[in-house]
Amino acid sequence: MDSISTIVSSGSLLIALPIAFAAGLLAFLSPCVLPLAPGYISYITGLTGAEISEGRKGRVLLGSILFVLGFSVVLSPTELFLVELAHFYWNTRTGLTGCLAYL
Repeated sequence: MDSISTIVSSGSLLIALPIAFAAGLLAFLSPCVLPLAPGYISYITGLTGAEISEGRKGRVLLGSILFVLGFSVVLSPTELFLVELAHFYWNTRTGLTGCLAYL
């Protein structure tokens, strides 16, 4: 029987996706993360717990979408830049190392 890491890294995507989803759900439901969820929801929406329970679900959804979109807009280009920087360094590391030796 293969280990879970072997199945995820070299196995079928149909098997890997449910395993990754279950791991994320388990991490979210852990005792150190779950109590933080109401605070995050209040922060994202700008509403208190009482206001959310009154039925202002549309604002919760919109706030959550905008929160995720904001992270995506900032982190995706940053990740792309860092990956390109790593590729540049990897391809020119001999020349860069020689230049740094002179400094």
